[in-house]
Amino acid sequence: MWLLSKGKTEKAHRTLGKLRGWVSHDKCSNEFHEMVVFVSANKNSSNDKNGKNNSDSSWKQLMQPDVLRPFRLLLIYFFFSNLLSGVPFGPYLVEVFLTFGANVDAQWTVAFSLCISIVGGILTIFLVNRLGKRFLTLTTLSICSICYISIGLIGIYWTDSNQIKAWLLLIFFFISTLVASFGIMPIGWILLTEIFPMKSRNITCSICSTLSFILSFFMTKYYPNVVYLVDFYNTFTIFGFGGLIGCVYFYFCLPETENKTLQEISEFFK
Repeated sequence: MWLLSKGKTEKAHRTLGKLRGWVSHDKCSNEFHEMVVFVSANKNSSNDKNGKNNSDSSWKQLMQPDVLRPFRLLLIYFFFSNLLSGVPFGPYLVEVFLTFGANVDAQWTVAFSLCISIVGGILTIFLVNRLGKRFLTLTTLSICSICYISIGLIGIYWTDSNQIKAWLLLIFFFISTLVASFGIMPIGWILLTEIFPMKSRNITCSICSTLSFILSFFMTKYYPNVVYLVDFYNTFTIFGFGGLIGCVYFYFCLPETENKTLQEISEFFK
C-alpha cells in the first residue's frame, strides 16, 4: 500500500507476490487491482483543497467518523485483550501460581505458560483465514471470560485447600492463556493494519500502538492495588464479567475483515 501511494507500482506488485507466497503476478492480479483502486480513491478524497500541507490535513482527518469509529473500536479491543490475556498478571505470575497452591515448580510453570502462548500464536497463523477474526474474537473472549469467572468462583467458594482445587485453577488459567494467544491477543494487532483508511493510517496506527502499551503499563502497575481492594480471586471474577461485556460490544460493533477488501472495510465505518 505504501509503495502504491508513492507511485512505485511495479515494485508493489512484486512485493505483493512475495507476501502471498512467491506467486506469479497473475495469481494476485485481482487483489492488486483492488489495492490500486483503493489507493487512487483515497488519494483523490484526501487532496487538500485549500492548499494546506498534508500533515495538517492528516491531523484534521482524525476527527472524521470513518477514522474515529475504528480508532474507538481498536482502543476498546486492546483494553479487553489486555484484560483477558493475562497482561496484568505478567510480572506476578510466580505469586499467582503459588496462590493457586498446585504442587508444581512456579518458575517452570511460568516457562510452560509462555510456551503455551507460542503454540496459540502459531495456531492463529494457520486458522485465522479459515475461521475469521470476528469468530475468533467472540469465541476466545468468551472462553477466557468463562475461565476467569471459574477461577474466581472456585477460589472463593471452594474453601477446602487441596490439590484437586489447585490443579483446576491452574488448568483454567492455562486454557485462558492458550485461547487468548490464539485469538484476542494477536488479532488486535492484525486489525490495526486493516480498519483505518489510508489517509490517516500512519498516524492512527502509531497512536493506537502507543496507547495500547500505555494501557498495558497501567493495568500491570495497578494490578496489586486491585487485588488489595477486592481480593485475589474476586479480581479474576471481575475481569471475567468484564470480558462478557466485551463480547456483547464486539458482537454488535466488530465487523468481519477476513476475505474483505480494504475498500469494503473502509465503507463499514463510514
